[in-house]
Amino acid sequence: FVDPTGDTYTGNFVNGKLNGKGKVVFKNGSKYEGNFVNSTMSGDGSFVDQNGNKYVGDFKNGKLNGKGKVTFVNGEVFEGNFKDDILDGKGKHISKSGAVYEGNFKKGKYDGKGTFTQANNIKYIGDFKDGVFHGNGTVYRPDGSEDRKGKFVNGKFQDK
Repeated sequence: FVDPTGDTYTGNFVNGKLNGKGKVVFKNGSKYEGNFVNSTMSGDGSFVDQNGNKYVGDFKNGKLNGKGKVTFVNGEVFEGNFKDDILDGKGKHISKSGAVYEGNFKKGKYDGKGTFTQANNIKYIGDFKDGVFHGNGTVYRPDGSEDRKGKFVNGKFQDK
């Protein structure tokens, strides 16, 4: 079935709507394969956009909702709990530089308890707010020894 916008749907139709397992190829080249409810992506599925970025996981009402993993063609990865297309709750982010954050996300930003490890193995374990070190935390050198410990405000260590 090809709709008026040029999107192509394949699967089981009930009352003119795709329900259950199916596939859609969007006019822009993006593709989705997985579960549908009333022609809307819902349940387990795999979505690949026109640039090759890929999301595998849970969908609800056409958006990423629940456990999933997004892999960008530049190597960047987001994995964890999604809410309306954004990481929210426990998750992991691997940046294209190789830095890794594991911890809590709030509206797509590092927020709460987490661990941030740079590609050079310098590590911060502690509190985050709005994507930066904020609160109590410890910075460790690549050899694992403690570099500094204490309070951070907006990403900056407070020297008492």
